[in-house]
Amino acid sequence: MHVPYRGTSQAVVDLGAGNIHAMFSSMPSLLPLIDKGAVVPVGMSDHSSGADTASLPVIAESGLPNLKYTTWYGLFAKKGTPDDVIDTLNKAVAKVVQNPSLNEKFEPQGVEFVSSTPEELADLVREDTEKWQRIIDEAGIELL
Repeated sequence: MHVPYRGTSQAVVDLGAGNIHAMFSSMPSLLPLIDKGAVVPVGMSDHSSGADTASLPVIAESGLPNLKYTTWYGLFAKKGTPDDVIDTLNKAVAKVVQNPSLNEKFEPQGVEFVSSTPEELADLVREDTEKWQRIIDEAGIELL
């Protein structure tokens, strides 16, 4: 049964308390409960090179081949932002995500930093929008 929440925080609390039995969430939000033994990770929604996640099965390879989901974040600017500003921002982000100490800090939490071009981000947004719209339509999900 789908149980809607307004955010991850309360859902994580309810998972740890046993009020809900399972959830999909990011490793950083669940790692404290995993470390305490309050919840058990069952599988990953995509491949991960993190030390804490490398041994977990990938769900798409465990019987649900079409199940693939990755949390991603993008940096967006207002339409009409000059190309040189976009290029400067993109280069700065690419430099930051290559910082070894940043990656070392977040790697144990299963966070993997990558950068892309603005065009690749636009493609990702379009592809994910189309994928989720198709899933919503095929399942007859009504968004409230």
